Order: sequence, then C-alpha cells, then structure tokens
Amino acid sequence: MQTYKELNLKLTWKIIGNLIKRMSKNQISPTTIVHDGKTHTNQIDIAELFNNYFINVGSNLSKKFPMNQASSTQYLNILSPSSFYLSPVTENQVSAIFSSLDENKSYMNVPILASRLQVTYYVNLL
Repeated sequence: MQTYKELNLKLTWKIIGNLIKRMSKNQISPTTIVHDGKTHTNQIDIAELFNNYFINVGSNLSKKFPMNQASSTQYLNILSPSSFYLSPVTENQVSAIFSSLDENKSYMNVPILASRLQVTYYVNLL
C-alpha cells in the first residue's frame, strides 16, 4: 500500500507530464486541419490555430450572450448575511471530536500531516 507522500509525488509527476505535453504511446497529434477553407499541414501552423482558438474561446463565447446590467444578487434566492454566529461548545464536545479523528486520514482536503498535527496538538493540550 502506497503512503500519502508516495501517492502525492506520483500525482505531481503525472500533472507535470500532462503540463509539458509528454506524448503517451496512445496519443496522436492531428496532421491536417482545415480552418477558414484552408488546409494546414505544418505542425507549427496547427499549434498556432489551436492556441488562437483556446485563447479566444472565452471572449468569443461571451460576445454571444446579451449584455445584462442587472445585479448578480438578483439571481440569489437568499442573500448571504454579513455576519455569522458560532454556537458555544464544551470541552467534552471538542474532546469527543478530536478523539474520533483517525490520524491516518485527511479531513476536508487537509493534508494527512495537518491531521496528525491537530490530533497531537490537542492531545498535548490535555
């Protein structure tokens, strides 16, 4: 079974590989693209066509929607309050929550190390 650190490192290298566009055995690049009635076969021209498409796709799509001067809050069913309230808790409630934590798990996207530190820190407070 792989540790969290090993899995994280493996994922990091997978992302780096994707970012630098490392070709896998199953990947192929288009050799021909027709754009505006013209056929392009040069790989640099094809890359430029893709680049131009993707850097402009957002602004081109936004031009297709009508301009709206309305406030974005009109689409919210319930407006968010500008303040919040935290209910008081007892030491026993906090103790029960920390005691139930598994130090080998991640909670709410908190890395495993942080969970271990939280449990250790709480235990040292007692």
